[in-house]
Amino acid sequence: DAVAAQAVEDGGLSEAVLDVAASRVTQMILASKENAAPCPADFAAHHALARRAAGEGAVLLKNDAGLLPLAEAGTVALIGGFAEKPRFQGAGSSQVNASQLDTPRASLEARLGADKVIYAQGFDVDLAADDAGLIAEAVAAAEKADRVVLMVGLPALFEAEGFDRDHLRQPPQLDALVEAVAAANANTVVVLSNGAPIEMPWVGQVSAILELYLAGQAGAGAMVDLLFGTLNPSGKLAETFPLRLADSPSQENFASHPRQLIYREGLNIGYRHFVTHQVPVLFAFGHGLSYTSFSYHDAAVTSAWDGTSMRVSVTVRNDGAMAGAEVVQLYIRDVQSTAYRPDRELKGFQKAFLQAGESTTLEFELDSRAFAFFDVALDDWDIEAGDFDILFAASSVDVRQSLRVNLAEDSGRNSNRQSEADYVLMDDGALARLGLQVSVPGAIKPYHANTTLSDIADHWLGKRLVAGVFKAVGATLGERSADDSPVLVKMREKMVLSMRLSTVRNMSGGALTPKRFEMLIHLLNNRWGAFLARLLGR
Repeated sequence: DAVAAQAVEDGGLSEAVLDVAASRVTQMILASKENAAPCPADFAAHHALARRAAGEGAVLLKNDAGLLPLAEAGTVALIGGFAEKPRFQGAGSSQVNASQLDTPRASLEARLGADKVIYAQGFDVDLAADDAGLIAEAVAAAEKADRVVLMVGLPALFEAEGFDRDHLRQPPQLDALVEAVAAANANTVVVLSNGAPIEMPWVGQVSAILELYLAGQAGAGAMVDLLFGTLNPSGKLAETFPLRLADSPSQENFASHPRQLIYREGLNIGYRHFVTHQVPVLFAFGHGLSYTSFSYHDAAVTSAWDGTSMRVSVTVRNDGAMAGAEVVQLYIRDVQSTAYRPDRELKGFQKAFLQAGESTTLEFELDSRAFAFFDVALDDWDIEAGDFDILFAASSVDVRQSLRVNLAEDSGRNSNRQSEADYVLMDDGALARLGLQVSVPGAIKPYHANTTLSDIADHWLGKRLVAGVFKAVGATLGERSADDSPVLVKMREKMVLSMRLSTVRNMSGGALTPKRFEMLIHLLNNRWGAFLARLLGR
């Protein structure tokens, strides 16, 4: 490219080195042509597998009064723009071309008949702008139907690569839609399509909540399977849904400086924080309901600790009238630790598929790492003698059976362990004891080569430079049009504004010579004397 060509002309890059690099790229292109023929694929089988994966990955968060599974008699109001344009994958470079895409509306109408489904859009899937008219139409549909399936979550514009969410809320239109529809029809099932947790101020107003996440090309079929009981939900949350963003440990412990983030949580990440410090949550890590019920019995040590491992077991029984699956989670608690450890740590899980009335015994092997913690003084994993609780649980807060075992032999490698309070919060003192020093964050000014375009966007000269970069990017990627996805537009803007000045220099094709770049930096910092001196060659 222009940068490489300029480097060769300036003598900074050997032409021989450039030839070697170019030959490697050429060889790769030629080799790829040999594999250009499409591989045979059974797309129907793949679609069926995608439907199964979506069904087993969905999590039933709430099901008051057994509203689910739905009966097939009567009418259903299907509300939400995702019913016709499903949010089935991530935005940006994660996007793929689906071989087939099922929509919730078509799938539900195929199951019940089009005359049994009353559709209302409820919100625009791209912008989710406030629209009282769409909410009114949704309420009217809900009032006419026996039950409501309300599809909300996060439109792609609100979670995609290239930018972070600064809150856990849905767009206001969607929260208002849920509240209005739930008030109009008590038999409302909320189906969520989102890639990460959201706050749910309306959680107490709806009867059932099914978390689909981003369910892939066959997610609509899986949703219908789950809603009507063809498939019994068995997914469990792999993350905590907090009541509010401020409850998350990262929000309390991150520094607020725009140039510095310090990870002060220590071991208090995810469920470990919420459980250890008894922080109320919306839905706990490992939570997930079923259309049947499971009981746990007869926890036992089946092979005692021999210094390297042990085996434990628990019996699980399906006490309901429907076949289903339970994910049994095993947590360890160090009862007498002198070093700081979370209240419980997940060490294993198993999924058991059981017919109604059937039971099975699950066995877990626990090696030394299951009981160990990382001792910073030893710079190694270590086990401290004492009592340990082994917890068999349906979620991180739903312990069904427990065992207490004693590991009597201490390694004896460290008799001067840190006190329990040291690593609850990684303040500067705790970090210093680990040999880590918190550096003083750099100021935004004076501007320099690593300054981003967002930092100079309000500067009199920076505005012009940013506009020029946007124009250059538009020339390369194509100018924006009314048909552009709002997500792609936002991602492009974030990408440009995150560029460093050094990146702009490298992309300029030699236009920003070292002298001109130095003059630019002087002007951004209002160093007029230095600018004139460099301009005149001094």
